[in-house]
Order: sequence, then structure tokens, then C-alpha cells
Amino acid sequence: MGKSKDRARWARTVRAQLLARATGDPTNEKAYATARLALIGDPTAAGLLPMWVHGTGTLEAFWLDIKQRYQSAEQRRRYVTDALDPVVARLDRLAEEDVLAAARAATARRPSRPAPSRLPVGGGPRGNPPRPAAAGSSARPIAAPSSGPATTATPTARPRVFVVHGRDKGRATPSRISSRGSGLNP
Repeated sequence: MGKSKDRARWARTVRAQLLARATGDPTNEKAYATARLALIGDPTAAGLLPMWVHGTGTLEAFWLDIKQRYQSAEQRRRYVTDALDPVVARLDRLAEEDVLAAARAATARRPSRPAPSRLPVGGGPRGNPPRPAAAGSSARPIAAPSSGPATTATPTARPRVFVVHGRDKGRATPSRISSRGSGLNP
């Protein structure tokens, strides 16, 4: 558990034990003393606690002081809640802020992945170039970039293309012939 969560838990324990003593309910002196010392020893929490919590080392000392100030259990309960509810709320907020900051830091450390493209790199399955159309179809073969810069190409130069035919030699020859007939250099 994080330190900020511990602070909030200790503050709730101190408040619960003081409320129990102020209203005559059973208490746990050891739980109170442990939580109180932890809060006083923590600089963040110690600055939020009322001074009377710093000076009240035991529940019995608290009882001796509060029973003289307030006659009814309701008055004593209000005294404790008015003093400690804001402390508990502040420490709870600090714990939530620490959790959010840790989540943001974890997200920032996570490596970013490039967005997936809709089509594989080559346009075909698994990044391979798409298959050419069968000989005699109206589809045009795929042209690769010319071997030289576009500005140096002569009007009579034929662009080079890469014909994908797989292992079917019967389709390779008609595709090459069709490509040459279209003005391409397979």
C-alpha cells in the first residue's frame, strides 16, 4: 500500500478511536497510539492534524480533557468530527492524486505503437504485392517506379515492372507478354 493511502487509513483510525472514546463505545488504545504516532511522524499529515491530537498521547488523556469541555456525547462527537473530517478528506484526496499520478506515469512510460494501417505495406495479404490479373482480363499490371529519375526518362523508355506470378509458369508468360504489349518492361 502506498504512503498516501497509509496516511488516510491512519487518520480514519485516529478519528474512529477518538469518536468511540468520546461517545462511550469500546476502543483500542494500541490502534490509536500506532496510528497517531505514524501521523505525527509524517510531515504531510502532521501539518494537517489539530494541535490537541499532537498533545493527546492516550485515549484516556483525551477523555479527561473532553469530558470537562462538553457534557453530552453528541457535543463530543461533533467536536471530533469537525476537527478530523477535513483531515481525513484531505488525506483521501492526496491518496487519489497519487494513484492518478502513478497511472499517468505508467501510461507515459508505455512505448507507443504505430497505428495499424488498413492495408498491408505491399497492398496484398501479409505485405505481399497483390496478384496480377489473369491474362486477357481488363486489369492493368502493377508498375514499379522507373529505374531512374523521372526527369531523365525519355518518351520512348518503357517503365520497369515486377510481375508476381507465383510458381505457375503457365501464367507467367502471358503476363509478361501482356505487360510488354502495354508498354511496360517486365
